[in-house]
Amino acid sequence: MNYSSITIQKEDVQDFQMLHGYKDWQEHPNYKQAFAFVHYLIQDTGKDKLLEFCSQLGEKESYEDFCKKFKDNFGEDLNDYKQKWIQEF
Repeated sequence: MNYSSITIQKEDVQDFQMLHGYKDWQEHPNYKQAFAFVHYLIQDTGKDKLLEFCSQLGEKESYEDFCKKFKDNFGEDLNDYKQKWIQEF
C-alpha cells in the first residue's frame, strides 16, 4: 500500500493494542501504520467522522473503551476494520 511516499507491508502491521498507550507507543512506535490506517479511515468514512470520534476520546482511554467507542462511532469492530484495511494492501 502506498500513500504518497509512505509504504507499509502486511508483515509490518502490529496489533493496535501494542500501539495504544503512551508506554506502548514508546516501546513499539509505528508511525507508518498509524498514518496509513488513519488515511484509510478518512478515505472510507470521511474526515468529519474521524474528528467526531476523536472528540469522544478521553485522555487515558483504555484499549477496551477505545474499541467500544470505535464500534459505536464507525459501526464496525476495530479488529474487523483493521482486517478490511489490510485486505486493501
